[in-house]
Amino acid sequence: TRPELYDRDRNLFKKYVPLCKLVAEAGWEPNPGVLSSNQDVYVERWGDRYLTVYNSTDRPQETRITRNADGPTPDLVSGRTVEWPGMTATITLAAGDVAVLKLR
Repeated sequence: TRPELYDRDRNLFKKYVPLCKLVAEAGWEPNPGVLSSNQDVYVERWGDRYLTVYNSTDRPQETRITRNADGPTPDLVSGRTVEWPGMTATITLAAGDVAVLKLR
């Protein structure tokens, strides 16, 4: 009965609910097969298709992530492409930000 309360954030729901569904359906994996150089930036693997990268702090953080493959991967949150030269990518995330990387 109060659209001003739910319409305000509708665009966020349209963006993030489908992304949450994608990674949840892929299934969380206990070993991400990747390493983060920053202890405050967490990386998790979801099936063989997605990595989530989360900055758990209240300030911007940079991390180097190493995995056993190279080639570009899209970030489904920001729309940017992450490059993996030498199987290592450098990612900067704002405070509390998350990236969802679609692996190829």
